[in-house]
Amino acid sequence: MPLNNKEISTYFGDIDIDKDGSVSFAELEGKLLQVLKELAPEPKKHHLNYPSRREDPEKNNSHSSDGLHALLCNIVPDCGAQINRDDFMQHVRKWEIPSQDQSALEEAKMTNNLYSTASTSTGWSAKKTTFSGSQTS
Repeated sequence: MPLNNKEISTYFGDIDIDKDGSVSFAELEGKLLQVLKELAPEPKKHHLNYPSRREDPEKNNSHSSDGLHALLCNIVPDCGAQINRDDFMQHVRKWEIPSQDQSALEEAKMTNNLYSTASTSTGWSAKKTTFSGSQTS
């Protein structure tokens, strides 16, 4: 189950340091570096914050590397630009990051277990409604 709107909105609020309703490239980069340092205090070559994967803006303005700067340029193409809450949420939803909301995860797990049990024990399949309100078969 991906991050829900509340989780994404809360994260946006954490990033929006000046509380102006939009996130600047610098605010986003700062928060992601903070998170990466917590997750990988000693980055490996495959980490976005590994020194050789970090671009030096004075040496290269092409934004073509596969590091953190290039990732951020996919969200905020202009290093001096900002992104509003709705656009940010749209980007984050595409990433399908797993939710950290334990109650929603448990509910989804129970629903999936019930659905699996019902369809296998009866031999027929039914449509189930997902949390987003859409139906799958």
